[in-house]
Amino acid sequence: MGALVARMSPELAERVRRSLPPALAAHVHGPRFGGALDVAELYAHVGELEDVAPETAQLHARAVCGALARSLPRAVLAALRRELGPEIAATFG
Repeated sequence: MGALVARMSPELAERVRRSLPPALAAHVHGPRFGGALDVAELYAHVGELEDVAPETAQLHARAVCGALARSLPRAVLAALRRELGPEIAATFG
């Protein structure tokens, strides 16, 4: 989740954190980098953070995006998709 949180505005990160169950909300923290992020960069960042192979990073990123899509209220998920852009939004299903 850190790779996504790094690209969220502080306001959106707080909305996401407040909307998640405590076990997931605990992972919404870390430094913010802002700026555009494409899917390849997301997977690469996950791979670096977790020190895993690219294929594993892709699976992990998709799992996190799926969990967020199932857990967040529609309005918060829509805001997240808008802020992260269409390429990343597609990974949320």
